[in-house]
Formats: sequence, C-alpha cells, structure tokens
Amino acid sequence: MDEVPDILLLDMDGVIADVSESYRRALELTAESYGQSLDAASVSHLKAAGDANNDWVLIHRWLRQQGLDVDFEDVKGTYESYLQGTDDREGLWKQERLIPPRSFFETLSGRHPMGIVTGRTRADARRFIDRFDLAKFFEAVVCMEDAPRKPSPDPVELLLERMGARTSESDIWLVGDTPDDMRAAAAADVRPVGVIAPYEEDASMRPALLEAGATVVLGDIEELVGG
Repeated sequence: MDEVPDILLLDMDGVIADVSESYRRALELTAESYGQSLDAASVSHLKAAGDANNDWVLIHRWLRQQGLDVDFEDVKGTYESYLQGTDDREGLWKQERLIPPRSFFETLSGRHPMGIVTGRTRADARRFIDRFDLAKFFEAVVCMEDAPRKPSPDPVELLLERMGARTSESDIWLVGDTPDDMRAAAAADVRPVGVIAPYEEDASMRPALLEAGATVVLGDIEELVGG
C-alpha cells in the first residue's frame, strides 16, 4: 500500500495467525462431537455473518439453532478439550503457524507503533506471542478478559488508551479479517482495513468486509509493507 498509518492495530487470528487447523478445526470437531456436521465453508459463512468473535458463544448458538438443548459450559469444555488438548490428545493450538514472515514485523514495527486487539483469552494470546517471539514488536495487547468482544469498539478504544493514542491526533488503522473487526474499528473512529485470511474465499469474504465498513481489503497481509 502507498499509504502509511501513524499507528497500526492488528487482530490476531486470520491476520497474523493461521488458525485453520486450531480454532476453526475445534469448531468443526465440537459440532461433530454433538452429532452435527460443520465444515470449513460453513464456519466461514458464520464468521462472515458477524457477531462471531467468541468461538464458545458461536458454536453454542449454532448447536442450539440445530435444535440441540446444550449447556454452554459443556460446549465450551468440549471445544477447549480439542483446542488445548487432553492427557491423550494433543492440542490443536500446536498446529498454528505465523502467516507473515518475521521480516514483516521487523519492517512495520520500525515504521510505527503497533498493538494487538484479539478475542483470544490472555493465556492463548500470550502463548502464541511467546511461541513466535513477537512481544517486542507490540506496545500493548488487548484480550478477551479486558473488554466486551468485537464488534463493540471497547477493546479497540482500550488498546488505544494503553498505547497513549488519540484518534483526533493520529491516523490509526485496524487490520482485521472479519466483519466484527471492521465494525469495531469504525465505531472506535479508526480506519477499518480488511484482509483475506489465507483459508478464506476472497469472493465471499471481501464483500462481507466491505459491507461491514472496510475502506480497503487486502488480499495478503504483506501488502502493508509496500507503502
């Protein structure tokens, strides 16, 4: 991109973390454990529909829509057993990979301050950041426990507060891969920039991001280093 922001905020999943075989797969396996079929395309459709920033809430709601009388805590526990692993099953989190190369973070952190706003739990977010040695690139991180989930602007506004940033004084972008990210950014008065996650179909996600307020949609997160 030719334009360059003063401050760059990044979502985690689908933006810097490939979660196709972790969080997304955990949704599919949780559905399967309740006798339901939820494939990758259907998960993408649910994410594109919005109000889908918390996977526990998403899968519980979806199962109830299928006519199942399921307890939220039971569903959450099933999901977490796949994601975190058990004594006899490896956690899906180990399948995650970094989407952009390390040079991406080196370049961008040298240009402007960066922060992360994610719907992950603090423990899950910290584990990913530590696993790929990313902490030095980000001034602050806002997680699930810190604020209401996106599309609420609260987590974005909290991140800006922690970074000492004001929208009236800086050009601030939030890069995310879902409509919830775009709506949260717009409501927080920062520029919503969409990106197509590597496991999403451009033809379906791009219009969803634009409809949710994205001012531009990137086909690849590395386009950010072009400016």
